[in-house]
Amino acid sequence: MLDTQELSPGYAINGRFDIIRWNQAALAVFGDFSLLTPAERTVPRLLLGMLRPLIVNWKPNARFVLGAFTASTCAHVEEPWFKELVEDLIRRYADFRAWWSEYNVELRPVAYKELAHPVVGQMVLEQTAL
Repeated sequence: MLDTQELSPGYAINGRFDIIRWNQAALAVFGDFSLLTPAERTVPRLLLGMLRPLIVNWKPNARFVLGAFTASTCAHVEEPWFKELVEDLIRRYADFRAWWSEYNVELRPVAYKELAHPVVGQMVLEQTAL
């Protein structure tokens, strides 16, 4: 399915919010996920770090992702992978520290991602979650 979306960047995530598959358009827009370790391919980690300078409307997108992550992973809060990820994000990112303590649960996505791409310039991508 991702490959049929030739011009639309797309990726699939698992229940831990790890990016597990992507298409060529996603590589062109967001960077080569295959160069990252599996631990680095976690959506909250990517959004708070590597992708932050790229996304113009970063704050609403980051807050949505964090809320969706909270809602989707609540059954895993005692698992080692979850604790390690949250501790790492708290240590590395001030925004995550502040927002995590709010316990926001959000499943309404931001409708678009506005990017300042270093090669092609301004891009506005409509977001669709399947």
